[in-house]
Amino acid sequence: QPGRDFNRLNRMALLQGSGVTTSQVAQFRRNHDARLKGGHERNQGLVLPSSKDPAFSYGVKSGERTSMSAIMTNQYQREFESEQSKKENQYQMAAKRIPVMHTKASLGHRFVEPV
Repeated sequence: QPGRDFNRLNRMALLQGSGVTTSQVAQFRRNHDARLKGGHERNQGLVLPSSKDPAFSYGVKSGERTSMSAIMTNQYQREFESEQSKKENQYQMAAKRIPVMHTKASLGHRFVEPV
């Protein structure tokens, strides 16, 4: 036997004026019946992958596994610090190579006329 169609019952109760309060809707449902079409309750035949295989998990796989020994020995921190020191050295070397070029205006501002 198909399941009850509660959406249809609620709509019928409103149209007849018996669906204003919850007690009126409950009384209407006791006296009237509406069944789902097709003879099946909703989601009764739905089979999910996790129903077949308990080890199935949903979602997107993350990246590679992180080694616990690498975490405990601060390997990632040491790698980060060495990369940062290399970048800092490169930055300082690049800063040394840039010569300061004076413009006519900057040269003119160096000298102040005596009063």
